[in-house]
Amino acid sequence: MNNNNDGLEQLSRAAGAVGKTGKVAKKSVKGAASATKIVVKWFFALGSPILIGIVIFVIFLWMIVGAAGALVEGHEAETANTTSTVAGYKNAVDKACEAQGIAEYSNFVRAILWTYDDLCGENKTLDIMGAGNKTLNTKTKHEKGSIINMDYSIEVAVGEIAKLMKEYGMSSPEDISPNGELVLALIAQSYHYDTASNERGYYNSAKASGYTVAGAQAYLDSTLTSGIGIKTLDARFGERVIGHMKELDASDGGADSGANAPPPDGDCPTEWAGEYVYPLDTRFRHISSPYGNRWCPAHKKNEFHAGIDIAQKSPTIYNANIYAIADGTVIATGFEPNGYGNYVKIQHANFIAIYGHMEKKIAVPGEIKRGAIIGTVGSTGASTGNHLHFELRKYSGGTTDPTTIFKNFK
Repeated sequence: MNNNNDGLEQLSRAAGAVGKTGKVAKKSVKGAASATKIVVKWFFALGSPILIGIVIFVIFLWMIVGAAGALVEGHEAETANTTSTVAGYKNAVDKACEAQGIAEYSNFVRAILWTYDDLCGENKTLDIMGAGNKTLNTKTKHEKGSIINMDYSIEVAVGEIAKLMKEYGMSSPEDISPNGELVLALIAQSYHYDTASNERGYYNSAKASGYTVAGAQAYLDSTLTSGIGIKTLDARFGERVIGHMKELDASDGGADSGANAPPPDGDCPTEWAGEYVYPLDTRFRHISSPYGNRWCPAHKKNEFHAGIDIAQKSPTIYNANIYAIADGTVIATGFEPNGYGNYVKIQHANFIAIYGHMEKKIAVPGEIKRGAIIGTVGSTGASTGNHLHFELRKYSGGTTDPTTIFKNFK
């Protein structure tokens, strides 16, 4: 490997820029809005009809600036949500890395997961690490997205990454000092490009010269020409992974697991309330429809609402994760077109919880741990907008108001 200090410095600067862009834009928007307020006050003080007309134009401009600010804030919220999603698989990644003898590289693997999460956007699949087309996948077709079990996607991916590290001669971070970031970028880019039918093509071509975005793009262009490449591949994948790895190293925290997996020992993407965990990211607290008698917007009549509806209000975040509020057993999953839509029923110690109107069901029948991701927010069934219907059924009969166990709804 060529110890290219200039390349390392460029990579470091580019990776650092990933996390700064949104914050800079937000500050610029807020500054513009404050300046506009001052101009408006000055024009009204003068009282000229012409200037009042200008004021109306400035107010219109101010509204546009405000909307831009909301989009920037929404982007930052989306980034935070991605961090929570990745944190949700910390224990699964740690376990897989330990099994492969690369425990010290857990944050590197999680950064790869995060980067795939970025690339997929709204087109996410259960193959969360793009491992379906890798050689070690022996359970499904060798196609990206073919894996439908998140923990298996992690298992295959970590196995492939460990193979690459072994081929490079890595056994610990000291083996790749002082240019460790460039080496890891090469490993990440190689994993991204590798397929069962074209394994190590990029790695063999780039190992001697090292990772660069230009080199990765040149390889991508040549493989696309020959019909091997895929247009969704990204020459900056390695660079992006290093940026996310730095963020994870700085935070040095995370939560746990995939479907039906244990909860975190430390940080959690939701709020804890005694023995329970809030069912959504705690940014989504607004109850759009409370427990009890109400006008039902879907059925167009007054009726008893056996649960609460928690709205997912965000201009940029769609289909947020839903979490099991406590340990229990998933006793049913299904679809009711005129009711709950996609739903999951979990038998907890003191009641049965129903999570309804999901976009996607992730939990499967069997034991589940508090904080596990069971699905994503949607608007299926009798629903008029994205929200979670959350209902608690008592074993003695009837239902109970969920706000009795969560005090911070509003």
